[in-house]
Amino acid sequence: MCKDSRPEAAKARNGQICEYAELLIDGDERLLEKMTSNLKSRLKELNINHGYITGPPQINNTMAAFRRKIPSLRTVDDLRHWIRTKLPEKRYLLDTNYLLSHLEQEIMYLSTKFIGSPLSSWTQTVFFDRMAVDVDDDESILDICLPGVDDLPKLTWLFPEGDF
Repeated sequence: MCKDSRPEAAKARNGQICEYAELLIDGDERLLEKMTSNLKSRLKELNINHGYITGPPQINNTMAAFRRKIPSLRTVDDLRHWIRTKLPEKRYLLDTNYLLSHLEQEIMYLSTKFIGSPLSSWTQTVFFDRMAVDVDDDESILDICLPGVDDLPKLTWLFPEGDF
């Protein structure tokens, strides 16, 4: 989403997100603290004691940092460990990111609450599947972690023809 090779319109649309992503990749502790504090507060409001957080492989370090700040969160590393130790006969799920991603999508689909990232095709898949069974209370991770920041895209179902 933030690569230089992306079309100018996409880079302009994603510019605000990319700025924050770069800060997190660079290890901005103040931003990480603000975001984790906001997420922790929202989870408490929702009375959610455990969560699963995931993202593209490029931000695994950021996900691990969230996990350190909010120990009740689980990540793909926890899922890998669980499969290896509890379901060794299903280790084939670890063979590719594709299979593991589908498992993560299923976890998110079945979750009590889904907090997704706008403009993510992965989020769109989970969002649409949940909408199909009348679950429509999903939220944007950006709205939770970065409240009050202007120009962030909203979590909405995007059809190829336009917004739903």
